Amino acid sequence: MELGHKYKINIFESFLSKEECLKYLNIVPDVPYGTFEWKERTVDITNDPIVKKTQLFLKDKLNLDLKIIQAQGQNWNMGTYSNLHIHRNERPKSPYTSSLYLNDNFDGGEFYTPENIIKPKQGSLTFFNGHTVLHGVKQVYNNDRKTLIFWWGKNDNRKITND
Repeated sequence: MELGHKYKINIFESFLSKEECLKYLNIVPDVPYGTFEWKERTVDITNDPIVKKTQLFLKDKLNLDLKIIQAQGQNWNMGTYSNLHIHRNERPKSPYTSSLYLNDNFDGGEFYTPENIIKPKQGSLTFFNGHTVLHGVKQVYNNDRKTLIFWWGKNDNRKITND
């Protein structure tokens, strides 16, 4: 599924099974209510096999030759949110972003752009240009929202690699 015109977002439902999601739920840090510090809410997974699986999937589905810059497990714990933003200044080498939703048993936490509001579904994957797509996360309630996020750059070698 593809949403938006100016704010193009690709959504792939059921990218991961419930069992695979449970595996990754266990590596995302649990943090107390209202913890906003990014370092406390994330764990680096750049060298995890899920990166290669996602990279190959995007190559197949979107014909994109990407390299991973960084991948993280993230806890959008209760009370957290993100206003509309782009990543151009904070991540100049990673124009593309993917989010993989590990759970959907929370309230709020929708991914949104000026044109779209997306309620995350467990196992679904999004892909968009984080340098041009203004996006955010609505406040999370009643449980933590856990995701894997991938920061992608263009692969200059024209072959798929994790370097």
